[in-house]
Amino acid sequence: WSALGRGVLAGRYRTDTPRDSRAASQELSWFVEPYLTQKPRAVVDAVAKAGEGLGMTPAQVALCWVRDAPTVASALVGPRHRKQLAELLATADMSLPGEITTALDDITGGPNLARRKPQQDAGQS
Repeated sequence: WSALGRGVLAGRYRTDTPRDSRAASQELSWFVEPYLTQKPRAVVDAVAKAGEGLGMTPAQVALCWVRDAPTVASALVGPRHRKQLAELLATADMSLPGEITTALDDITGGPNLARRKPQQDAGQS
């Protein structure tokens, strides 16, 4: 769940905390704060940069990246507005190039070994 990192991967918190956001709320800030540290911010920057190059929004990049990971059956999202829902539904026919997926995996801690194709492993014994 929370395929968009509680909204952080959508790029909304890239430069500051919007006043109308969960992070700005006294009741909900605890929900978002763990995703506002240095490492998650680097991931958000990478997702946003990938989106710029691909003509996608950061939310679309993040959803495709998570949704298409091996062993992920579905990605749960919680859009708060119709515009957000439309943005996310548009990813139905989108996918990320392998180089982008690999770069995002690397920035988050290394290769996702479940993404490896069997032919990649065949020559490595």
